[in-house]
Amino acid sequence: MKMSLSCFCCSVLALAAMICFSGCAAPGPKLITLSYTGTPEKAAPATLALARFTDKRQDTAKGALGFRILNDKSRQVFLVQGLDLATTLTNQTQTYLEKKGIFVRPAPRWSPDPGGLAAAQTNADRLLTADINTFTLFAEKKGAVTQMVLKVDITFFMGKKTEKQLTTIPATLSLERTEVNFTVEKVETFFNQALAEILENALALDN
Repeated sequence: MKMSLSCFCCSVLALAAMICFSGCAAPGPKLITLSYTGTPEKAAPATLALARFTDKRQDTAKGALGFRILNDKSRQVFLVQGLDLATTLTNQTQTYLEKKGIFVRPAPRWSPDPGGLAAAQTNADRLLTADINTFTLFAEKKGAVTQMVLKVDITFFMGKKTEKQLTTIPATLSLERTEVNFTVEKVETFFNQALAEILENALALDN
């Protein structure tokens, strides 16, 4: 009787482990929370008007972040929490700027060209917006290992109305990583490390 109970318990534990393992590799949508949690160096005090970014990605849903191909060729699809990448990246850029000591006020969308800068409806002298060209992860599970490639391409536009100066700041990043114990949390960390690197390099705002 004791032997049978022991075997039963072992079987239950093994089944639970299998369910857990298969759940981690189950196809379907996986939500990713993008957030800037770094501690950037402070910039000189300033006010900046931030307009919502524009998602320029072609043939891509506005909440899509890429996918992972599983061993059976099914896919896990990664989606940004809130299902709107442009809004999320705008909000996280604001978080980054405020951590740098910049006072951020919202601004309506403006066309990133001299005419659009002059016509921008804001009292702030400095304006910022961006085009999201690429922000996606391609991952593939091969046996127990997952190989990931993350590509980011964002073009920031910084305008100074008084000086009639428009600066284009291209920011690109390509990162590769191999994970043995793949989890959605690791993907989230991967994305957020890339986001922090992009913001800190492109928007140092030293002057």
